[in-house]
Amino acid sequence: MLKNIFDAIMKVTDPRPKYTGARCLVERQVVGGCDLCMQACPHDAVRITDRVEIIEADCTGCGLCVQVCPTGALEYELPPMLASFKNQGTTHSLAKGNDRVNASLKCSKVPGDSPTTLCLARVSPSMILASSAWGQKLTLIRNDCSTCSLGGDTVPQAVENVLEIARAYRENIGAVVAEVVQYGLHETSEVQTSKPAPVQPTVNISRRNAFNVFGSTLKRTTADLIPENPFPGINTKLEAAPVPDEWTWRKKALRPKPDVETLQYWPAPIVNDDCIFCPVCQNVCPTNAVTRTREMDGNFQITLETAACTGCNACVVSCPPAAMTLERQVKFEILEQTVMLHQGSGE
Repeated sequence: MLKNIFDAIMKVTDPRPKYTGARCLVERQVVGGCDLCMQACPHDAVRITDRVEIIEADCTGCGLCVQVCPTGALEYELPPMLASFKNQGTTHSLAKGNDRVNASLKCSKVPGDSPTTLCLARVSPSMILASSAWGQKLTLIRNDCSTCSLGGDTVPQAVENVLEIARAYRENIGAVVAEVVQYGLHETSEVQTSKPAPVQPTVNISRRNAFNVFGSTLKRTTADLIPENPFPGINTKLEAAPVPDEWTWRKKALRPKPDVETLQYWPAPIVNDDCIFCPVCQNVCPTNAVTRTREMDGNFQITLETAACTGCNACVVSCPPAAMTLERQVKFEILEQTVMLHQGSGE
């Protein structure tokens, strides 16, 4: 009994985010790996070997690593944060000006009794999107980050990056209405217009072209020669994890629901005719969004469950013939579907 109580206390006080190895691009052996979390950490608390490890003694729980993780392998519990927004009141998602409900979230260094998070670097696009969908005018309040020991001076830009991503999701369905305020100052950064945003942070490495020399007549042979597990003793088919809450809520928060033909920001891969139908894209996908199957007639199919795709770019950078690219937008109806990326005999 005492051990259970002690473990529960330790879990509550542990500042580190939850780590799901099956969604980590390092553990999925993506070409070039990924070290975005390690780059973002201001305290050198992240170690990367064949997995990601966060040193509890060095972690402040700022959330910067979670914010840049392209797959949700690192995450904090989302529902309590969303509840803190919704409990402040809701109205129609297209409400404007004074018709919107005022809502706020402050960092732990700002005094007062309003809803609080440890550091504003813990704010994610889904929270901003949910606030907009609930008809809120959101104020994010921070203190002087340059003197803060939690996240430091990179936090303001990190928050702006989150707002940029939220803008992109809503650019065709209504503006994000939010502002960032520094406690004690009058200057604010209004975020009320839709602007194009870069694709969600991804693994920035060169694509491999090892199979470009193969002719079309060798495609079927190549696909057959690359086994489902090409490296004996290494689990290249690590079971994918469920879609992270962050992306589930990004989709839920697309309100008002767009028309089926509306182009919706949702980075996802497409495949060209250079595809050799090997299983690499399926093997590296952290959420099982990409599936490669072989039909009874010997033909292959590459399919995508679009809503499960986090836009991490793993399949693109790992594709042997560089046959995949990441598209910034899809028609909204595709978010409700499993789509055919490519099919054929491999010849």
